[in-house]
Amino acid sequence: MIILTGLFGNVLMVNYLVAILSKTYEEMLAYGSFLYKVKKFQYCQRYQVAFAQENAAYSQLVIHPGPMAFLNFPILLL
Repeated sequence: MIILTGLFGNVLMVNYLVAILSKTYEEMLAYGSFLYKVKKFQYCQRYQVAFAQENAAYSQLVIHPGPMAFLNFPILLL
């Protein structure tokens, strides 16, 4: 009887642990989706300020990334 009770208790505890982890995973997935949308909005809003300026040269700097530093390549090999 003690073995049966111990086995049933262990199965019950593992089931409870899985339920807790699945609930936490769902909550973090929803929060991550919301946080992704917030960060995407902030990113777009930051660059809209540059495009709203009447200086066209500044908006072109935002569109094109800086050049790659090819002089760092030999250091990378070492």
